[in-house]
Amino acid sequence: MIIYKTVKRRNPSTASVKYYAAVCDTRPFELEDIAEQIQAKCTIHSSDVLAVLRCLQETVIEGLRDGKSVRLGDLGCFRPTVSSEGFDTPDEVTAKAIKRVKVTFYANRKIFEAIKVSNPAVKFRSVLEAAADNTTENEDASGQ
Repeated sequence: MIIYKTVKRRNPSTASVKYYAAVCDTRPFELEDIAEQIQAKCTIHSSDVLAVLRCLQETVIEGLRDGKSVRLGDLGCFRPTVSSEGFDTPDEVTAKAIKRVKVTFYANRKIFEAIKVSNPAVKFRSVLEAAADNTTENEDASGQ
């Protein structure tokens, strides 16, 4: 379930204010969480899954350092990109012109399909509703 909040934003060109939905920051889904979920779906122990995932991280980093795009099946692709100064002639462009290296992630179409608003598996709840539910659960647990 995706928890959203309402945020106020000003349009800089018209100065009008509107309210929009924005995804709430929640506890990140950590590598350990992923390992536990994978363990629950197969016969591999979470510590073995975690070891493989950590090795995957190192391997992705090595590939990016080598200037390669790293494709992770149906998840998507990591690509290194660079920013540099602009020059008048091609001969002036050298490695020293590179100011920054970034990594861009391009999600695969399957990811986009899985989280489309029209997908019945995708559910939304406002942060206010979620907070009210937590309050009710805490009251039920304490016997009030």
